[in-house]
Amino acid sequence: MQVIGLLLLLISLILGLLWAPSVRSDSMNAPLAQRIIYLHVPAAWATMIASAVLLFGSAKWYLSRSQKGWQLHRTSARLTALYGAIALSSGMIWGTVEWGKPWDWGDVRLNTFAALTGLAFFLVSGHASQPDDESTRDVLASIGLFGFMLVPLTYIATRLWQVQHPGPVILTNSADSGLPKEMILIWMLGFASMTILLVGQISTSMRIEQVEETIGNMQCALDQKGGVM
Repeated sequence: MQVIGLLLLLISLILGLLWAPSVRSDSMNAPLAQRIIYLHVPAAWATMIASAVLLFGSAKWYLSRSQKGWQLHRTSARLTALYGAIALSSGMIWGTVEWGKPWDWGDVRLNTFAALTGLAFFLVSGHASQPDDESTRDVLASIGLFGFMLVPLTYIATRLWQVQHPGPVILTNSADSGLPKEMILIWMLGFASMTILLVGQISTSMRIEQVEETIGNMQCALDQKGGVM
């Protein structure tokens, strides 16, 4: 599944570079730089999906002490950080050439999305540096639960507090977006490919987590047996 996602993503990026029509606007300083949106926007989409999975995994651990829920929490935290970093870095590249600066601290959407990505990196760091016991899991899971509030806040910010970042064009009236159908089509392909890739990564990572847990349990059993002998 990951291979399929990567191939589709590669196709969407090539189409975005070579086939998509150029945006010609006197209001833009770097019209050609907009082609990075075919990576930037699907990556942001994948970040939101991974954040929703993080919410589910955190809730599953917090409410039922599910080991699979904790594994899902760990996996989705890493993927939220990964795709959030891709979205932020690509957006900063575009902002540098279009705005003359990589970041606008007055744009609420940028800051809430950065906070979401930073929260994911904090969780990943906590998984690596803190002891793996129930109290640590409870704290990190609660952060994953409440951190999801940044997702709807980011969505609301795209509607209410638009500053420099372009406004929404996908979940809106296509007639008002002013975008050619070719651009929307490539975006849809990018969204689909990122989603397939994300699902494949979650599935593979969960299997790895389960294998590591099995090996760890076997090692503990062998250590206990050796101690008894």
